[in-house]
Amino acid sequence: MEVCAAAGRAPLDVVRAFLAAGVRLIQLRAKLLAGGPFLDLALAAVAEADAAGAAIVVNDRADIALLARAPGLHVGQDDLTPADARRVVGPDTWLGLSTHTEEQWTGALGAPISYLAIGPVFGTRT
Repeated sequence: MEVCAAAGRAPLDVVRAFLAAGVRLIQLRAKLLAGGPFLDLALAAVAEADAAGAAIVVNDRADIALLARAPGLHVGQDDLTPADARRVVGPDTWLGLSTHTEEQWTGALGAPISYLAIGPVFGTRT
């Protein structure tokens, strides 16, 4: 979201452009967007993705993922625990977890997650 704003692009327009280019998995990441607008964006993005045969993964917000019926949720070390996130989104939603150290990814191996991300590859302001 913040990257889209910095580039002068509407997030939903970026989602549509990615879908038109053949992208089939998009992560919605909006660290600074309030819940209501984030839900509106997620609902629209999930609808666009569904129509294109693609999927949306919501970053950080289990509530938004659930309400928007997104097929995926991705959480980080400072978000809900994987067990808590899984309780919110249920057993069928993909659940990813970011890790940054060997200790974190080793500890995540027993968590109720679908996939594990290792990073960061480069630093960001968020």
